[in-house]
Amino acid sequence: MKDFNKILSESKELKDFRLFDTDQEWNRFLAATGIAETTTQGARIKSLNTEKSSEMQILYMLAFAASMILIFAAVFVLRKDAPSSATLAAGNSPEKITLSDGSAVEVASGSKLTYFTNLEHSDLREVRLDGDASFDISSSILPFRVYHKDIFIDVLGTEFSVKDSQEGILIKNFSGSVKVSEIKNPSNNVTLRKGDAFLYRDGVFTDTNKPVITEVIEEKPAPPVAKPVKKEKEVVVTPVPAKEPEKPAVTFRRFKLESVINDYLLKFNKKKLKVDKKNKPDFDKIVSIDNIDKPFLELLTDLKKQGVIDFAPGDCADCYIISAPSKNE
Repeated sequence: MKDFNKILSESKELKDFRLFDTDQEWNRFLAATGIAETTTQGARIKSLNTEKSSEMQILYMLAFAASMILIFAAVFVLRKDAPSSATLAAGNSPEKITLSDGSAVEVASGSKLTYFTNLEHSDLREVRLDGDASFDISSSILPFRVYHKDIFIDVLGTEFSVKDSQEGILIKNFSGSVKVSEIKNPSNNVTLRKGDAFLYRDGVFTDTNKPVITEVIEEKPAPPVAKPVKKEKEVVVTPVPAKEPEKPAVTFRRFKLESVINDYLLKFNKKKLKVDKKNKPDFDKIVSIDNIDKPFLELLTDLKKQGVIDFAPGDCADCYIISAPSKNE
């Protein structure tokens, strides 16, 4: 207990003390022991290592950036070179395909369908048909277009078919509506409703469901007129007029001009006759024909006399171009 009190009494006394600068004392210690130079050299080495490390980091960053540029360039080239379209060629039997927009197409045997496959063309619904096919187009605000030879077909959602024939291109519409236009003259077009069928040939659309207007008109010759007889005072003689031989009645048939030109003249004389597309006659006019089987030049002359057409020699011998009648006639 006495020792403890002694310790307490001694701890209360403040001894003399000195203020030291630890950094200064440490530097003195290093100078006295020769460690200072070694430490400085180490600091220099450490600084050089730090600089090298920074340079390596910069090199790594540049290498990474170059690698990313190469990767993006490769992706761009591959994406650019990727095919944007494909072709379905049907063999001996029809083949069906569903396009990216949901439209279904049945390609007839021996026919080809070319369509887009790249997402770059997702807003462009177009195909090119070589041959025959049936289409079931999905509904969309974007029109679906089919290119086929000299025509193209615009639809929003419908079922229709396209078929090549000797008479021309036959388009049949089963539901909805389609618009068929000539590629080189889009203003020349027709709109098909449900059940309509049109045949296109040489710039002319013909409604195959529309009956040809025919009407038989018999023209009989007028009865002979008896000549007046002069009366004599003495004898009154009433001569009996001689009977003239009766001419056979001429029978005329009435046709629509469109039927005469497209269904007969152009069909059987396609190498010798053409229609002037810039100056077409009025195909809705009704004409009278006494003999549809007469030579085509005589038929053209009859139609010209009726004032519904005009015709002129073409580029070759026995070739003629049919046009609308001139205004001077």
